[in-house]
Amino acid sequence: MRLLAILALVFIVGCEKTPFKESKTFAGGKVVDAHTLNLGYTTYMEYCVQCHGVKGDGKGVSSKGLLP
Repeated sequence: MRLLAILALVFIVGCEKTPFKESKTFAGGKVVDAHTLNLGYTTYMEYCVQCHGVKGDGKGVSSKGLLP
């Protein structure tokens, strides 16, 4: 069941268009272009979301078996 959920998420993310269309300015005036933001988003969704969750709250599907 977990494998199916992970595969569905990868499929959805893989088919999704880029969520960032323009650059963003962060604290301290740091400007990050849309390409870099999308690269970070893709990396997070591929490697981190399983444990950290979609919202980054630590409630991903794999987090139940971890003891941080």
